[in-house]
Amino acid sequence: GPDGFQDSMVYLRTAVSVDPKGWAKFDYVKMPDYRWGILLAPQVEGRTIPCGAHYGEPAWQEVPGEYRAMLRRLIVIQGDTEPASVEQQRHLGKTAPSLYDMRNLFQVNVEEGRHLWAMVYLLHKYFGADGREEYLVNVLWPLTPFTKANGATHIFPQSHGEAGMAKTDLGDPRIAECEPGSAICFLGSTAHGAGSNVTKAVRRGVLISYSLGWLKPYENLWLAYPPEVARTFAPGLAALAGYAQHRPNLGNYEGQCPSILLQDDLPEHIGAIDALRPDQADAVAEFATAERAAK
Repeated sequence: GPDGFQDSMVYLRTAVSVDPKGWAKFDYVKMPDYRWGILLAPQVEGRTIPCGAHYGEPAWQEVPGEYRAMLRRLIVIQGDTEPASVEQQRHLGKTAPSLYDMRNLFQVNVEEGRHLWAMVYLLHKYFGADGREEYLVNVLWPLTPFTKANGATHIFPQSHGEAGMAKTDLGDPRIAECEPGSAICFLGSTAHGAGSNVTKAVRRGVLISYSLGWLKPYENLWLAYPPEVARTFAPGLAALAGYAQHRPNLGNYEGQCPSILLQDDLPEHIGAIDALRPDQADAVAEFATAERAAK
């Protein structure tokens, strides 16, 4: 943000609260006291979509699957653009012809920064914990030559991510032919598999997977915030403190999400349950129904 002007007599306009009708109330604060944040209006019951193809339908509380990739892309681009604008303007205050111009310049800066926080909120709120982001990166190290004849790994381009995994036709794969000393890197959601080894030689390699769920925090949060303490946290804060399960079952407690420890009544016997995305749970239920019908 603005560089070297923390002591200047610049007061910035900022929202300090939101009234029950959703209108922001503004006031002025000195620049060092300005705080970025998100002010949310109270939820309106029965709210409908005011325009477009879904006019009149109930307002979305979750982003529909067919729009997720597009909206997330737009939000990420917007979130990248805002801080880039601030960074490019951070020294312009040194050429401002008046205090009035300086104040207007810095007001633009902080508004751009506030827009960034809004994008961050949207990503965390609606996209951050739904299991659709890339949690895994695979690195395959050949120990012997990888050739088409000995079954080198087949990788399907553009098969990664939500859009890629929804494809029914993956197209032709790329065959990862390479020599020892190379590294084959691909995202965990990328469709891949070994080819047929039609030679008499053995093909060897080492696969190392880097998973977000395997990262360990600096502090042992589960000891620092035991259940009797974490029970007082908001759900999002409790999840950040470790009371969350990485799909499908990493970081579980007795086979379930550790947030079960924050309940008032903990079952005496806890059955293992994989944490599935809604679409995965629907697919499992559909399969189970079909199996029962077949019997």
